[in-house]
Amino acid sequence: MNRRTPALGGIRRARKAVPVSGEALVRVQPLHDGTRMVSCTPTVPLLDAREWLAGSGSVLRRLRDEHGAVLLRGFSPLDAEGLGELATALSGELLDYNNRSTPRTRVSGNVFTSTEYPADQSIPMHNEMSYTDAGAGRPG
Repeated sequence: MNRRTPALGGIRRARKAVPVSGEALVRVQPLHDGTRMVSCTPTVPLLDAREWLAGSGSVLRRLRDEHGAVLLRGFSPLDAEGLGELATALSGELLDYNNRSTPRTRVSGNVFTSTEYPADQSIPMHNEMSYTDAGAGRPG
């Protein structure tokens, strides 16, 4: 006996995009007890942080403004160029590394390595780039 799947009688099945809020795409949790900082973890696999920011940037900006810092954890990996794109989309044009007081390497665009000191050297507490006019003419 040959069983066949019944024909759909001319009905075509179509995929339909379903809008999803930016907050539904990530799980927001406190980073540590006693701090204001939070972490965002995607609820869907391999979510690109740049795409999430482009579609729901107000969520990330609000979290940043409310909590002071947001750790993006579990998103698809970004190379240096992608990190630069994400940071630029969130904060505006990235600053160049002026007044080079510590050794760093330009990785891509205005993305640099952290200070490249040998492991036996210490870095005293400091305010990163406090000597620059970082806020002048930049969107918040």
